Amino acid sequence: MVAYADTSGNDIELTILGAKTNTSLDDYFGIYINNYPGGGNIPAGEYRDNSADFAVLSTYQNNANGNEYESGQTIANDAIQYNVPITNHFKVTISSMDGKTAKGTFRGIIIRMAT
Repeated sequence: MVAYADTSGNDIELTILGAKTNTSLDDYFGIYINNYPGGGNIPAGEYRDNSADFAVLSTYQNNANGNEYESGQTIANDAIQYNVPITNHFKVTISSMDGKTAKGTFRGIIIRMAT
């Protein structure tokens, strides 16, 4: 499990990644939060897939069955485009974060992507 923030100019990207092993060929679950288009810091707080100020994405890769699952803003935007209601939007709550640790929870719908 690792969490890190990348900064490039005014852009901040927070990545939280949990993996079975340290290779990209194994199962993993990742959460990505970007401060675009709102700008500013990414402090502790709540981040939703339908936020106007932050991009929130998530991917789960299960190599045992070859499936990839996604959640977040891309799925929420597709649901709007195809008029499909989402009753349980993806939400990340960061309860605390400092230079060494990040704590929080996540919940919401995750969709298996077509192969």
